[in-house]
Amino acid sequence: MEDALTLSVHVHDAVHGGLIAGIPVHLEHQNGQRWHTLLSGITNERGSCAHTTATGPETGTYRWVLATGDYYRTLGIRALHPEISIAFTVAEAVPRFLTSLVISPHSYTTYRGF
Repeated sequence: MEDALTLSVHVHDAVHGGLIAGIPVHLEHQNGQRWHTLLSGITNERGSCAHTTATGPETGTYRWVLATGDYYRTLGIRALHPEISIAFTVAEAVPRFLTSLVISPHSYTTYRGF
């Protein structure tokens, strides 16, 4: 898809190191006051999950919602954030938009990757 937009998220574990597989992920697009789900998936062995639009680059507001609580529960750790929501704006037509998320049991940070 030559004119498509690929949105992806990569999840990193700041405490144990490495990328995290198995995190449930939803990608949503905002239309007015409503959010519409574009993707429901799970991070792969590279800690990523991606969605490619069928209609080409689309600017607007998107949101990744990641259910991180079960990951820490399986490690026997009580985490502060059972779910992390990252809203972001795609302001111009680009072929790829990567969001990186670095998590620990009591904090997280996010940045736009390239």
